[in-house]
Amino acid sequence: MNNFQDRRYEELLKEVRILSGCVQTLQHNFERLADNQDLMMESNPSAPNLWLTPKQLGQLAGLSSSTISKYRKRGIFKKFSTKEVEKGQLIYYYYHRQNALKDLQKIKPVHIRSNSIYISDKA
Repeated sequence: MNNFQDRRYEELLKEVRILSGCVQTLQHNFERLADNQDLMMESNPSAPNLWLTPKQLGQLAGLSSSTISKYRKRGIFKKFSTKEVEKGQLIYYYYHRQNALKDLQKIKPVHIRSNSIYISDKA
């Protein structure tokens, strides 16, 4: 009986490892798809600017650029919501228009309606 339990445990452990590998592959594929989507959107001349400066995002959300920077430092924005651009010794941060606004929903109500983004004053 103990031998049966040991074998079953090993089988389950093997399945968990396989599933874990699948999850990692899916996460990698998702990141690649998100990057490809950004590239497609950026190449579309009629699309609004996908990557915003802290000032632009702040204007869109009704916040100051320093508040946007504070939220970034606190970790409010997820990995897909920000990107760093090094210019010389300076690092500039840009915020993905849609992803960053979704992250801001944790702090302030934000509504996205059919590709046009607006901020709600109502809670």
